[in-house]
Amino acid sequence: MSCCGTNHDELIDIKNDESRTLPLSQQLSKGIKIVVLGEMATGKTCILHRWITNEFTNQTATVGCAFNTKTISYKNKIIKYEMWDAAGQERYRSLSQIYYRDATVALLVYDITRLETFNAVTDWVAELKQNTSNNVMIMIIGNKSDLKSSRQVNSASVNEFIHSSNSNIIGNIECSAMTGENISVIFDTISDKLLSLC
Repeated sequence: MSCCGTNHDELIDIKNDESRTLPLSQQLSKGIKIVVLGEMATGKTCILHRWITNEFTNQTATVGCAFNTKTISYKNKIIKYEMWDAAGQERYRSLSQIYYRDATVALLVYDITRLETFNAVTDWVAELKQNTSNNVMIMIIGNKSDLKSSRQVNSASVNEFIHSSNSNIIGNIECSAMTGENISVIFDTISDKLLSLC
């Protein structure tokens, strides 16, 4: 993954990408922008790394934003994902907002063993609403399902939040970046939703 702050050409090219004005069916191969948001140490970078490489490695805290792409063949369609992994630390919160522009999908990640990370999802949803179109698709991701014995967030609380949020939430999945459980399900769900809209 490259840090957004170190490769200005990459940042400028993506920011000025005209593909966002194309119909969704044409955007699939040009790039679907996903922003990955959540509090620090929820495993956002580990989830992306697991999906891209199918390996787990402990990651250091993201500084600013990390960027990566992955192109997949899914149900006879080519889909290119541009993933913007925003740092969860408070000091980078205002910087994260510049990465929301033209996002099609937002992954909001919380740690099932830390209630405060789930409680912060409300703030991330509000921030998304302020900085994106109402059409951005939101996926709520509970990471660290391999630590269920230390669970602080139950599925009833998550479902209650989803039903009361008045947002375009397309799904709620628990996963484990460490074991790989449900990582591919996240992106299959997104891909299915995108294809259903084409």
